[in-house]
Amino acid sequence: MLSFCVAFTLATASTLTRLLRHRRIGFEDRDGAVRCAVASLLLLSGFTAAKIAAIDNSALHTFASPVSVLGSNVLFLALMIIASKYTYPARHNRRALSYVGRNILMVGALLLAWGFGFVWGMPGMSTTATVYAVLFGMEKYVYCPLTSFVEPIRADL
Repeated sequence: MLSFCVAFTLATASTLTRLLRHRRIGFEDRDGAVRCAVASLLLLSGFTAAKIAAIDNSALHTFASPVSVLGSNVLFLALMIIASKYTYPARHNRRALSYVGRNILMVGALLLAWGFGFVWGMPGMSTTATVYAVLFGMEKYVYCPLTSFVEPIRADL
């Protein structure tokens, strides 16, 4: 519980500092989401590797659950922003992934988080992946025209 409080306090303090300094919250450029996703991926990879290698350390046990929950939240939120049709509507440079590539990256990250979470006993990671899979599916459902997939529901009274 203490580790959740510490992680939440640090995240809140950095957000409030940013809000007071810049009068806005969010990414200032297109690469901000990518930097955030990479940092979160490195953090999650380190803790997952330590869990797989069965490294027994009290500091790892203390921060394993908050890192798997908050790190997954940051990673999946950044990937959802990157995979959005409207946030990155066109390629801004030649090295950027296409829309389909960004969505495949998001689905791959969700599947890996489910796998690692369920197999190696990190329920925070697998639960967060489930929540973001539902959000991701809802977002993609909104992009699709309703008439091509689902017949409209009619209330004939």
